[in-house]
Amino acid sequence: MEIREKNVDRSTSLQQPGQGLKILYRIGAAAAILAAVFRRNFDAEYYVLREFGIFNSGPLAAPDTIAGWFELLQENPLIAFTLLSGFDLFNYLFVAILVLALWGNLGRTSKKWSTTAGILGFAGTVYYAATNKAFVLLSLSSQFPPANHTGQTSLLNKGKSLLAVFESNSYAGTGLYPSFLLISTALLILSVLMLHSPDFSRRTALLGILANGFGLGYYIFLMLFPGLVFVPLSISAVFLLAWYLSLAYQLLKLANNHFKKPFRTPEPVCSR
Repeated sequence: MEIREKNVDRSTSLQQPGQGLKILYRIGAAAAILAAVFRRNFDAEYYVLREFGIFNSGPLAAPDTIAGWFELLQENPLIAFTLLSGFDLFNYLFVAILVLALWGNLGRTSKKWSTTAGILGFAGTVYYAATNKAFVLLSLSSQFPPANHTGQTSLLNKGKSLLAVFESNSYAGTGLYPSFLLISTALLILSVLMLHSPDFSRRTALLGILANGFGLGYYIFLMLFPGLVFVPLSISAVFLLAWYLSLAYQLLKLANNHFKKPFRTPEPVCSR
């Protein structure tokens, strides 16, 4: 990645933000905090808590039939929604807002690469929203009739097709999880740009590089060690949490105009 502004003084920021950017930074800070709360792969955390007996109710494994999903969605919609990665939808939305806020700042460092990251982030969010079927399956489950009802077969077939789309495009399934590839690449690009920006600390940039670098390691493990794909994702999750919180602080600092003004040599006073 070639970036022209390589030697920057991190003690100064050369441009004060306008009112529009201040609002965008505050929204981005809020989105970073919410992304930390609604983090991805709640289903993996649920399985760990269930395995160790911290949760005493709910299945130990996801249903393997659409009828089983409908039954779980009716009996315990919150757990079923979690296992269908429904909360990941909120994470993708908040991360997309965060990408927009970072684009508003890092465009001054590299317009080409920040725009590329913005496009990838937007594409990843749209793709995930289109392939995650948690809300649709939740709606279908409320219409699911009792056994041997004439409308049951139609709903089962529709549910199967929706579940197949979800499983082929998510971590929970066997697909390549393309939305995660797009969003992680976007965030990695933005993290590298932060290294060349005076407005973000080196610590924040490195946290982002580690978080999203390990996240992309998922694909290496998927090819070489498919049984261990949880390893890079687990490591990434720790760095992601720290990165989101660090970004929230940095964006609020930018929004509140906490810039160190560059040193200006005083103009000489001419005496007559």
